[in-house]
Amino acid sequence: MNKMELRNDIKDKIAQMTNEEKEIQTELIYRQLTKNKVFQQASTILMYWSLPGEVPTHQFINDWDRRKYILLPVVKGDDLELKMYEGEDNMKIGHFGIKEPIGPTFTDYDRIDLCVVPGVAFDLYNHRMGHGRGFYDKLLARILALKIGIAFPQQIVEELPAEPWDVDMDIVMY
Repeated sequence: MNKMELRNDIKDKIAQMTNEEKEIQTELIYRQLTKNKVFQQASTILMYWSLPGEVPTHQFINDWDRRKYILLPVVKGDDLELKMYEGEDNMKIGHFGIKEPIGPTFTDYDRIDLCVVPGVAFDLYNHRMGHGRGFYDKLLARILALKIGIAFPQQIVEELPAEPWDVDMDIVMY
């Protein structure tokens, strides 16, 4: 199966999940994440503002934004910039219809303690496949922090085709 077919297959599998299944899986993922020692000790965390078909993050971000510094990516041309999350009132609709924080750009990548990363699919070797534009690979290559991919079980495959520029996850939680 090529990458496009795999993306479509995963999309179909997620579409077949009930809201209850998604809620249960999301709760299990966040229970794993919050028990992780790196998460517990982290002060600055890169997250993502979820789209339909991704593990939902909106409530989790709102639950933790007063206890952790939450960074979210913003699309700038062919790259992602990071901005501090300061509540939904300080966001606007950006590229691809994703809500993005407004405000100054965060560039001190060494301060990031943990990256929580979305993906279309992950494999048993911690490879990640995104939507095919390479945004996250370019960003994550500049960040030394632990990288945790989060996904529904339907997004896990045995093995993905990996390119030399792909950035692997340290852990995948599902």
